[in-house]
Amino acid sequence: SLGPAAMPSRAQLVHAAVVLLTIGVEPLSEGPRRRWRSPKRLRVKKAAPTRPVAAVEVGGALAEQASNEGAAAAVIREELRQRPAPAMSFRYAGLDELFPGRGLGAAFEDFDFRDRLRMAGRRDMATGLAEDRAASVQGTWGAARYDALDAALESRGISGRDFVRRLASLELDGATCSARHWMDIVGVRNRPLPHSWHQDMHGKSTQLTVMLGFPAPDADPARGSLGVFSHVIRLSHQLTALTEAVGPLDLDPASLLDQPDWSHHIVRPRFKRDQEILLYADAFTLHSAP
Repeated sequence: SLGPAAMPSRAQLVHAAVVLLTIGVEPLSEGPRRRWRSPKRLRVKKAAPTRPVAAVEVGGALAEQASNEGAAAAVIREELRQRPAPAMSFRYAGLDELFPGRGLGAAFEDFDFRDRLRMAGRRDMATGLAEDRAASVQGTWGAARYDALDAALESRGISGRDFVRRLASLELDGATCSARHWMDIVGVRNRPLPHSWHQDMHGKSTQLTVMLGFPAPDADPARGSLGVFSHVIRLSHQLTALTEAVGPLDLDPASLLDQPDWSHHIVRPRFKRDQEILLYADAFTLHSAP
């Protein structure tokens, strides 16, 4: 789907919720961690998220909200490269792929079902504010019981434990879900937001992030929606470690790449039937917030 797509409604763009059910983290190596190199030597700067989100919706395919899923990987500057990226650094998965014969994909097209499922996940895994639909929350998966998810999925014959376990079992070219961090990220309404590109766990090589998208009530999952998932830039290589600390890091793509114009590398993943889930290997991508 490389051609221009219809502009999503504002509700699809800012009311969508994304549940990051699993974030897996493993050490890069057993040896000493690379130290931060001088910004003067590498001319790399960490990006401060200061621009409103509208600032990135400019020009060509970006303004038209084309998915651009065939975009080539952005080539990292030679002095910043570690190992080459795998052939696939992000991909989709479908609910019917994970739960064949249960009719979960069709059920998920219904907003009321999606909302019950999302709220059940919050009640079972959030550390607070579970009932506030407008609040982003986080917690952990791997609980002894999933009473709310059990009830929400009873009609599909799926237990809450199996639902979470199968999502957590997904992998992508060696990247797996070994940590138990969970988030429900809610789109912010009625005000512009600063925009940034970042990695969730810079300095780790096998972190997998799994996103299960929950589009807005007026979205049509059969046709597809942009704006539900984070935007992604595929990288040609894993970045050399730019900080001693391992963790989230905002990055300015222009300072990392060999070309000044990098907007054509932006992929806007499309949520639709059989693409309800997005996986990406954090070490080989940048992704957007929001």
